[in-house]
Amino acid sequence: MEDIREVKRRSVSVLIPNKNGDKILVLKHNKCKGLYILPAGTIEEGETVEQAAIREMKEELGIEIYNLETYIEETLRAYDRIDGIHIYKETCIFAKQYSGTLENLEPHKHPELKWIDMSDLGQLKTSPTTREAVLLYTLDEYM
Repeated sequence: MEDIREVKRRSVSVLIPNKNGDKILVLKHNKCKGLYILPAGTIEEGETVEQAAIREMKEELGIEIYNLETYIEETLRAYDRIDGIHIYKETCIFAKQYSGTLENLEPHKHPELKWIDMSDLGQLKTSPTTREAVLLYTLDEYM
């Protein structure tokens, strides 16, 4: 049986479409056994979800995000990581706009950044939040 670690923290993931709106940014995360996930991070004590999303995107990708919308309310998520199963209370934010030059400022955590077409999602090993957020984004585009 794998080691289950209940991580008593909240996290935020951010759905970032490209400028044309036809691709989504994902990162390959080292600790998540090669899963492609949305850019994400921990919500620190005293921060709102939005403040954490803005801070994390600046720290990890060097970009400013704007026009934010909560896409998935706080949900329990389990991630099979190299050091055991981690359980997070995760919220997903949709960043409708960003500015700045996108760059990988934490390659030791995620060695690959990738813009994926929504139709290619099924070909990648992704997290449940990533799949759900991309599905919601796709449905919104067609409504």
